[in-house]
Amino acid sequence: MKKILFYTGLAALVCCTQIAGILAQPATQNLKVKGKLSPNTENEDNEADPPYKKLVLPESPKKMANAGNQQHVSDLENGLQIVKDIIDKMIEREYSFSLLSQHKYMINNCLGIKVSAGEFSVKFMNPVFEVGNLGKITIKLGVNKINLSALKIRMRPCLKPEHIASSCHFGKKFEIGGEATDVSVTAVIAPVARALAGSAGLCFFALEDNVVFNWKIGGLNLKPMQNNLDQLGKDMLEDGLNAGLFNVFYTQFIKLSKEVIPQYYKECENAYDMKEIVNNLPPEVTGGNLNNNNNADNNNSSGKEAEKWVITPVSTMKGVLGRLDINFPQDIERNILIYQPADKKFITSVSRNDKIYTMAPGQYRFTLTNVPVDNVPIQKGHETRLKAGFLNIVSEGDWHLYNDTKETAYTSGNKPKKLPLPIGNYQLKLGLDFYPVVIKDGETVEF
Repeated sequence: MKKILFYTGLAALVCCTQIAGILAQPATQNLKVKGKLSPNTENEDNEADPPYKKLVLPESPKKMANAGNQQHVSDLENGLQIVKDIIDKMIEREYSFSLLSQHKYMINNCLGIKVSAGEFSVKFMNPVFEVGNLGKITIKLGVNKINLSALKIRMRPCLKPEHIASSCHFGKKFEIGGEATDVSVTAVIAPVARALAGSAGLCFFALEDNVVFNWKIGGLNLKPMQNNLDQLGKDMLEDGLNAGLFNVFYTQFIKLSKEVIPQYYKECENAYDMKEIVNNLPPEVTGGNLNNNNNADNNNSSGKEAEKWVITPVSTMKGVLGRLDINFPQDIERNILIYQPADKKFITSVSRNDKIYTMAPGQYRFTLTNVPVDNVPIQKGHETRLKAGFLNIVSEGDWHLYNDTKETAYTSGNKPKKLPLPIGNYQLKLGLDFYPVVIKDGETVEF
């Protein structure tokens, strides 16, 4: 059996909970934003803001060697209708986006605003489609009024009387709120359909080029914020919208395509049982024989690492693949990313709706809520489950999650949230205080 080349989306960092989320090629480039990163040293008393997790986007995927094995979706029979159906499904739900923490938006060197934290909900509607040249499809989406509340920002200059002589820094964070009206976005995508190696069915969609967005924000009313900063407010909001929608396209669009395509092409009904076997991913799979040195009796996992997962044989599983158990409760907003172990190149992310994920045998790095678990074995005919528990943050206000030495920040927020985490020791910062957290398999800890 030959390797299968399939590009998915990449689960990014910011957006929807400011955790990186993008699917696709391991090679990436940075998302262009209007704001600029600002260190905590620019804040009054060096007060820390939630750390910004850089969002990266896939580069344009390399052309397949056999050009006849792919085609622009817009050139397919029913291609545009398939895209319409995918988008209709994609906009059924409401999405949670985040502002880009630690980003400043300036009129001049000493006048501007800086984001500390903030989340908001977005619901898309009324899609309009247009087919252009070179396989590009333009999609215009309307947006319901965006209600903005409890956004935390800082102002420069600091207007405290005691700082009148040295006011050109960001003051203490404060809350603003309001609404954005008459909002719409135009997205330009170039989806292609690809076949599995040795197959004629073009069952797998990929985004050939980076998606381009153009936002229109008709009205923005934020209080308390002076009127001459309105454009900075729009730039701040647009950066959050861009990051969030990139994550939606590179995850949901690809995921939903697998539900829609078989409705038009019956030969694709069973194409997704194999899941994705990514190009250049060890072990080598050729001619139906699996050349794999990382078997159950001979792997590089230490005893300490092996305690972080459980491997169970699956008697009903056929073929050369293994699988990952990702059956989390429905109320858990999980974020699982998969990497190659040697060079830590990104492979793919896992949908929150999946219960299992089938993949080629080998050793992988998985991250759950940005916490890495290295050298996890996937074995032929076996199911691997990461040992994990849940941290239920019910306290109001800012929170930050670190490793047990407080040296590595994993994630943060400003609202109550339930997080899935690998078993182990952590430090949770609530306000100015740190609290030790011990996560045990299948158990929930509440703070």
